[in-house]
Amino acid sequence: MIFDQRGCLSPRIVFVEGGAGRARSLGARLATSLARWQDLVPRGALDPDTSSELARWTRTQEALGDVATGPGHVVAVLDEPGGLGLGPAARAVLIVPSPDVAALVTPAGALAGLAPFVAALGRDDPTSPLAAALAALAPGARTAALGQMQHPPLDGPVDRRSAHFHARPGLD
Repeated sequence: MIFDQRGCLSPRIVFVEGGAGRARSLGARLATSLARWQDLVPRGALDPDTSSELARWTRTQEALGDVATGPGHVVAVLDEPGGLGLGPAARAVLIVPSPDVAALVTPAGALAGLAPFVAALGRDDPTSPLAAALAALAPGARTAALGQMQHPPLDGPVDRRSAHFHARPGLD
């Protein structure tokens, strides 16, 4: 499956159980992999609005952590799990360290308000405290092992986000 974040279940935010060092390590490996894939499967052209949004998002993430950019991707790694900002659907991935799972998922935590927009969760270890907390936060999300979000093949609407989200003008 091509990782373009355009109509599929490609990840937009990755939560890493552990501290910033572990998140940065994943970010570096992901950026290297995306650079290799860019040669094989180039990202599609971005319209001017998406290009502008990507530039703004990238600058914001540079103020909050580490950013690796390539000709067809941006991988941002936060220093701490605050200030989550979903990047545009343009091979832009945010990696978030999660040393304190409880603080992440509380009503005042970094994920407050995002649960209705979670369509899918990929989990490395479904028994980890982070995976369990995220699944509880977004009980309607499709869950799968990492790398298996499109398996089995999608056979119907996967988008189980709230009706409120769909009722917002311009988001259909």
